[in-house]
Amino acid sequence: MGTIGVAMFAGTLPATRLALEGFDPVFITFARAFFAGVAATTLLVLTGRARPTKADVPQFAAIALCLVVGFPLFTGLAMEHVPASHGGVVLAILPLGTAIAAAVVGGERPGKAFWAVSALGGLVVLVFSLSDSGWAVRWGDVFLVAAAASAALGYALSGRLTRRMPGWVVISWALVLSLPFSAIGSLATLPEVWPTAGHVWAGLAYLSLVSMLLGFFFWNTALALGGVAKIGQLQLLQPFFTLAIAALVAGEVFQIRQAAFAVAVVVIVATAQRLRVAGAPPLQR
Repeated sequence: MGTIGVAMFAGTLPATRLALEGFDPVFITFARAFFAGVAATTLLVLTGRARPTKADVPQFAAIALCLVVGFPLFTGLAMEHVPASHGGVVLAILPLGTAIAAAVVGGERPGKAFWAVSALGGLVVLVFSLSDSGWAVRWGDVFLVAAAASAALGYALSGRLTRRMPGWVVISWALVLSLPFSAIGSLATLPEVWPTAGHVWAGLAYLSLVSMLLGFFFWNTALALGGVAKIGQLQLLQPFFTLAIAALVAGEVFQIRQAAFAVAVVVIVATAQRLRVAGAPPLQR
């Protein structure tokens, strides 16, 4: 489930690059949340799901702030400065950030070996990222780090709620609660000239229905089943899925050096997955 979710998320940056050819990043942030919110509302109504309790609303609001606003906005701004392939590698620091967030807000207590392996994975992708840009830090990298921080906290908060309710319900209610704001934001940032290129609309559609909604159905379920810190390590595979998608969509070349880093990261992920994470409460069905 986690790997399927990661593969879906991997198309986010290439899809953002496509959407940016016709839309402003701020409009993309609101529009993708609006369309996903409409779809989520439909699902919740058709399945007759009960409303969140008042005690859960602040946590849903925090998830929405991180995953519905923060991550899309920062990735959109980043894709104006760096290629999707570069951004995908930088976002590979997400597993380490997710593990930290899980320890802070999720009650999980990864052991020293787990932290060491996570740090090694982060170091590998950091070296890859800096060497890929001539050992220089760009504004795109700053936005990507902010995006990673937003996503990590959002994943940890989502993981905590998925112990009590299905993962798709968690992301759906976060989208529904943010729907009034995404609707107003979309109207306020409407483009003066609408794009006619099909790939621009395809990019926005992918961001709205796959990146913002369907991917979380699989991802949140995986977080509940395996724990936030451990399942979060699967995100180390995401940059290489992104590289492959970017090559297919944008014609970016997949180099031998990239393949070597991919092998190293896969080994690290496999090692992290075998390490025990204490303190992760069992899934409540």
